[in-house]
Amino acid sequence: MFVQRVVFHAAQGKGRELRALLEERVKSAQSQGRAAALSVQMFGGGGFAMTLRYNTLAELEERRAGLASDSAFQAWATKVAAVTRGPAESELFEVLIPLPS
Repeated sequence: MFVQRVVFHAAQGKGRELRALLEERVKSAQSQGRAAALSVQMFGGGGFAMTLRYNTLAELEERRAGLASDSAFQAWATKVAAVTRGPAESELFEVLIPLPS
């Protein structure tokens, strides 16, 4: 299992707008059966982290390929870019011992 964490930092005064866009995206992913979550950094930079779970690397690559040609995703990404202070930071982790249910 793999977990991708994508961290976004709001531009000055744009935190609410960014949060709303990220909440919309995560809720949409969840409604389509994808394992997705949104969290906010409590101390420090105040970034928002979107976390996505993939069972295999092939599943991740398939999703990435689909997003590249998804016009709705491209429109969403354009809106996000307008309210962030820079590119999102993406990290990929392989889960060695999962959280208990």
